[in-house]
Amino acid sequence: MADGPALEEVLLARDENATMVWGIEQTVRMPTGDPRPGAEAAAETLAFRRPGSRPR
Repeated sequence: MADGPALEEVLLARDENATMVWGIEQTVRMPTGDPRPGAEAAAETLAFRRPGSRPR
């Protein structure tokens, strides 16, 4: 087993009404292999996909 910083962190939440469990990524692994807060990665992805946000 190798020791080092966490590359991914997932919060599990149980929804008893829907009989489901949700996995919410708090820290995600980027293509470079580096960890990054999930909220930052999601905001960057949404900004990229918004119309008019891409350079022409």
